[in-house]
Amino acid sequence: MPDVHADLQGLVSAIPVDKLRFLTADRRRAYAAILWTLLGHRRSHEIEVCYDDLMIEALGMVPTVEPGPYSPDAFRSDVKQLEDWGNLAPRRLEPRRIETLADRGLQKFLCRLDDETVAILDFLEGRSRAVVAALADRGRHLLRDAAERLGEALLLAQKIARDQAAEGGPPDAARADDVLRLAYLCLDVDRKVDDAARELAAFDAALVGFAVSPFRLEALAEVVARLERYIEDYVAEATERARAVHRTARKLLRPALSDVLVRSREHVERRLRDDPLVAGAGSPGAIRDVRLTVGELVPFFAPAGRFETLLEHRDAA
Repeated sequence: MPDVHADLQGLVSAIPVDKLRFLTADRRRAYAAILWTLLGHRRSHEIEVCYDDLMIEALGMVPTVEPGPYSPDAFRSDVKQLEDWGNLAPRRLEPRRIETLADRGLQKFLCRLDDETVAILDFLEGRSRAVVAALADRGRHLLRDAAERLGEALLLAQKIARDQAAEGGPPDAARADDVLRLAYLCLDVDRKVDDAARELAAFDAALVGFAVSPFRLEALAEVVARLERYIEDYVAEATERARAVHRTARKLLRPALSDVLVRSREHVERRLRDDPLVAGAGSPGAIRDVRLTVGELVPFFAPAGRFETLLEHRDAA
């Protein structure tokens, strides 16, 4: 049996406390920008970067995330602090051949990112992108499913209405299954819309969280540009889906089809009450009014409705 306490002790002792300090320090944005710049070189297989070259890059990069002016003296202080914490290896002189006596006064120092800090940055970058993508993609699929299922419900309601007008009388077994299917589709749309709304709210919270978090890779210009393009695409698609759901819901509430929705709930309640195979699966009162459920979709997805407000919040975040 594994020694849980020993494993925990090993984990605690392995935490690189000093190397994590840049995440919560007052100058965390400046530190992150310097480390991010070195990480870019590292990924291009440039393990060591000349101090002077790094300073030139940092003087342009740091002001994009850290308010106020940024000077060579501030850069020198930031690099020294990162070296003290172990995020940067101690600077070393660049090995170079002395060609003239004048060259003896030239000393070029090299900066190198610590391996554990590389792992920390990789983790934070992957986490930020994965969370945003996961939340956004799920909401996208939920809206698409809701629009498609409500479209199927409209076609099915129209078929049921035509069959009833042509045949009259109580529904046969096939039509009874269609009525049950109609109720299922409408209630499933309601669940998916609720999930999509919660995903949008969660995505808003995630974006705001990243915006004020100690380590903010999204603030870097390239990542922000990609995120903005993604959100623009999402809002455009979500708006199109919302309009489709709104149009379809309004069609389902027209008098002829609205009566079909009412009968679908009555049929489901009768099935729950009388069918021995499903009796006890839920009380009739537990089934939502299908017409009311569809009716609530209309103001929710209407222009200037609650869903549009959620999209505006997301765009603003």
